[in-house]
Amino acid sequence: MTFTTAEYLAMEARLRGKGVTQTASSHKPVEREIPLHDKIIKHCNAQWPPWKFRHARTDKRTTEELGVEDFSIFLPGGKTLHLEIKARDEKQTKEQLIWAKQLEMLGHAVHVVRDWETFLELTHQPLPLAGEGK
Repeated sequence: MTFTTAEYLAMEARLRGKGVTQTASSHKPVEREIPLHDKIIKHCNAQWPPWKFRHARTDKRTTEELGVEDFSIFLPGGKTLHLEIKARDEKQTKEQLIWAKQLEMLGHAVHVVRDWETFLELTHQPLPLAGEGK
């Protein structure tokens, strides 16, 4: 998929605040993503039954479709949590914004998570559909 700069800027303006749930948080964001990834994996594996998850590689560019979120976590009750993990000042790429928008169009939300506390809040509350609770 290719975009002109003008098309991308127009799409980015439309996507801002849509498709991606930017959880307002007073928690301190992490400086580096990898330790938060590791903590989430450990937490998922510690549940009973263990929460199954799909996790994108962190050591090199994805071998999946560009923009795919870092985690898809399959929670009890048939719920799926889509997470994009970002450190303090990191922003989503154009491909990540497009992917999140396409998931929103299918009724899913991608949550940008920058700290452990937000992850815990998302896993212990009913998950909103895209466009709800913003």
